[in-house]
Amino acid sequence: MKLQTESEYLMLGGNVFKVYAGKGKPIYPEILYRTYDQIEAMLSHYSRVLLVRIDIRNHSAEQTNRVMTKLSSKLKKRLNTKAYGFINRLGYAWAREQKTSEAHHYHLALMLDGHKVQHPHRVIELVGDICWRSNLSAYTPRNCYYLLRRSEIDGQTLANAIYRLSYLAKVNTKDKRPSTTHDYGTSRIKPRTKRHTEAAA
Repeated sequence: MKLQTESEYLMLGGNVFKVYAGKGKPIYPEILYRTYDQIEAMLSHYSRVLLVRIDIRNHSAEQTNRVMTKLSSKLKKRLNTKAYGFINRLGYAWAREQKTSEAHHYHLALMLDGHKVQHPHRVIELVGDICWRSNLSAYTPRNCYYLLRRSEIDGQTLANAIYRLSYLAKVNTKDKRPSTTHDYGTSRIKPRTKRHTEAAA
């Protein structure tokens, strides 16, 4: 069983961030730890990373998270084409939730090379197209993106993004799923070595 916390602050990567938690509204720190690991890994490859928030709704109840596996696979394949500048690395984190409806939904965060993509418009359209072809719905929340910079790893933009992402880690609405089905998932981007990171800065 994952640990829970109601603390409004969480240490990530040596810095303390305010998170979406408090008395009566706990979060799972593990989800945020894993998400932050992917942000750090992406920033080790690129000095700028575009982080985009999108919600994905499933139209039918499913016992697995196969739809997210397929979505990420199709998205990576489409991004790694000439039309999108051959983006060959995609970081992501998602959380599965279900309230009162029969079908569940996902909160998704995408992380892309911020040198090739400075604005999420085309990526959002691409996600929408893949969802439409897969019997899913995509919804874009307001203020959906953040341009993160390696040189500002302790800056306000990252702090705002972490607070936004901590919503994915909330305990509420994550209990309506089979015990063998995960309530979150992330990419597995490996960080570059320090020597290579400094050379790419």
